[in-house]
Amino acid sequence: MGFYLPTECLQKILSYIDEEDISTQYSCLLVNRIWHDNTLPILWRRPFAYVKPKYSHKVLHELLLLLPNEVKKKLGLLMINLKPINNYARFIRDIDYLHLVVAVDTWWSSDLRNEFVNNLLLPNGSKVRPDSPMPPAPYFCDVETFSACYLQATTALEREKFICELCKLILSQANRIDRLALDLEKLSDDYVNNVVEIPRMPEAQISLANIREFVCKGHFPKEHVFREMAKYCLNIDSLEVGNRLRWDRPRWSAANETCSALAQLISVQRKLRKFVLIEWKIKDLELFNALKTQSESLKHFEMYKSSISNCGPLTALSKCCNLEIFKMDACFGTTSIHMKPLTYRAFPKLRHFTYIDTIYPDVPEFDNEWDPPVEEFAAIMSNAGQYLVEVTLGMDKKNYPVIFKTLSQFCPNVKKYVAVIEWASDIMHLMPGIASSCPNLEELSIEVLMKTFHPSEELINLVGTLPSSLQYFRINACAEFFGEDLTTFMNKCPPKLKEFTWLTSCTSCERYMQLSHERFKEYKVSLSSEGERRHHLILKSVN
Repeated sequence: MGFYLPTECLQKILSYIDEEDISTQYSCLLVNRIWHDNTLPILWRRPFAYVKPKYSHKVLHELLLLLPNEVKKKLGLLMINLKPINNYARFIRDIDYLHLVVAVDTWWSSDLRNEFVNNLLLPNGSKVRPDSPMPPAPYFCDVETFSACYLQATTALEREKFICELCKLILSQANRIDRLALDLEKLSDDYVNNVVEIPRMPEAQISLANIREFVCKGHFPKEHVFREMAKYCLNIDSLEVGNRLRWDRPRWSAANETCSALAQLISVQRKLRKFVLIEWKIKDLELFNALKTQSESLKHFEMYKSSISNCGPLTALSKCCNLEIFKMDACFGTTSIHMKPLTYRAFPKLRHFTYIDTIYPDVPEFDNEWDPPVEEFAAIMSNAGQYLVEVTLGMDKKNYPVIFKTLSQFCPNVKKYVAVIEWASDIMHLMPGIASSCPNLEELSIEVLMKTFHPSEELINLVGTLPSSLQYFRINACAEFFGEDLTTFMNKCPPKLKEFTWLTSCTSCERYMQLSHERFKEYKVSLSSEGERRHHLILKSVN
């Protein structure tokens, strides 16, 4: 029957299948030729994301067959005229640089490479088979040192060439690229040159012109990448930028030129919807002023471990009246001066609000006069009011009462609440008020940094105030129940509770697992390890 379906109808049917449901996609692939031809492009949109890393070299093998003969010769590959059945590269819509590196590394150490490689070029221009002996060491170097350096240098150089040619192949053959991810967080400096050159490739100006999602993270010079892409990438929908600095790098390395280039890239976008900034030091308001150009379209704003201590009031950010998600997590130097302009603006579409402050005594920006924007964030939440459905808060215990009072009075429709606190006892006396003020609460999580939670009576008192709508209750802390406490706790739990998770010691796990109270017949007990001495004990409803 599928053979007679019109192509448009069949494509509509396939669009309802989750792209990550590979088994179903494979089944559709084998129905007949028509189904095969319509399913194949879907499977090749993100080919390296759908296979395990250890099998990614098989996908790479198919792409290498598409390389022109002169490129194969340049890379020292066998001059095989065998071509794949399809030009798979033209279906690719996602270029993830990390996936390419993993695939090349896996292929390099697999048997496929030994079958495919014809020769390697030595630095002096001569050729050597992969199984031939190492060239003689120079008189100034011992054999072991030379062999190690030779293999490392040759491997890095050859892999860099492979990745460069693969990027050129995909950019030249693909009809369009929807997502470009240049994430070097987990890579060494050997791969930096290729990343910087990708936007400069002649093929990039056509295939990257309509990318919707751009990720640029890692420690490498981003200025040229941003300025080059600002020339032809005007339709970016989601932009995620970060340094993700390694331990051997200075904490702040984002120069003013890079911030200026990023601001230029933001300003030229037609409708930027999502902006995420990670581990970035902002020295002036140029970046935020660029966001003002996206005031009508920006719906998701997120900053993580970034510094705005040298900036003035964020007036430009207050212009983004259509924000639906606002997150500031561990942003150094954020004060009431920065956030004051946002209190004068109502955000009627704000659904998700996250604020987690982190004070680092060794950072010069922080001293005893640090002024956290607690009142300002409380005003933002009160302005959002009944539209706010998801809240995550983490702050010093002395600032919690103000936020909790606002949450209780103005945000009755919160469905998910996450509390991040150093010691559980700091806020437990406030939690019943939150629970009783949010009748639609479905998920409650308590993240305790010190991992201790005593006594259990506080939990029992809290659970008695939880609304009947609660479905998920998670405590990331070591909570110990003694005697009949756990039975009492479960008896007081809301009837719709689907999952209860807490952290416990290894010595208590067996006792909890053996509980035979009738209430526990409705739940499946399982363990999730966290280190050697602690486990997450999970009670899940079987209904």
